[in-house]
Amino acid sequence: MDQEQMVLGGWGAPEEATEETQIICDKVKTKIEEKTNAKYEVYKLVKFRSQTVAGRKFRFKLHVGGVNYIHVEVYQNIQGELRLEKTHVDKTEDDAL
Repeated sequence: MDQEQMVLGGWGAPEEATEETQIICDKVKTKIEEKTNAKYEVYKLVKFRSQTVAGRKFRFKLHVGGVNYIHVEVYQNIQGELRLEKTHVDKTEDDAL
């Protein structure tokens, strides 16, 4: 199996942001700001990965100004409800997602 292929139940390859994934990020922005104790003037999704589970999990790389990036994990259940699971601050553009 090619390393670029998604493993069943595993994380897909990184993809460029889409309108749909930016909307998901926008919906959890307040929770991310609360968890990281920061306010983000710049908040733009750059890349994402997804994993199909009982719903869908996302890993997002967000540009939050200057040379600053954060990585977050969000779970979306089958009903479409979102839950912020993890946040990782002090990331750079080059950090793997």
